[in-house]
Amino acid sequence: MIQNKFGLALLEDENINLMKNVFETKKVPLEILGVIKNYRDFHSNDYQVLKDTVRFKDIKDFNFYFDYVLNLAEQLLSKINIYVEPETQSKEYSAAIPDKSGTLIP
Repeated sequence: MIQNKFGLALLEDENINLMKNVFETKKVPLEILGVIKNYRDFHSNDYQVLKDTVRFKDIKDFNFYFDYVLNLAEQLLSKINIYVEPETQSKEYSAAIPDKSGTLIP
């Protein structure tokens, strides 16, 4: 992982503020990170295509990377005191999640 290899500390205050600014600039709520777990299948669909384009062949399976991102997102949301209710996760933020063609889901 780039974060580990280069010593990036994504959960430090300065980097969290940077992420907040990026999300705000793009008009995307940080809470959307709480719904990633609902889209495992969506994101896994093209994983083989991705693997085929990576020069580094010692690549782990999709679930390893997906779970890593989930854990990081959960840590971030926890650190900034954001909790996304499970029953509203898919409905409330689905408009900010594109389908396979890149169209935002209504």
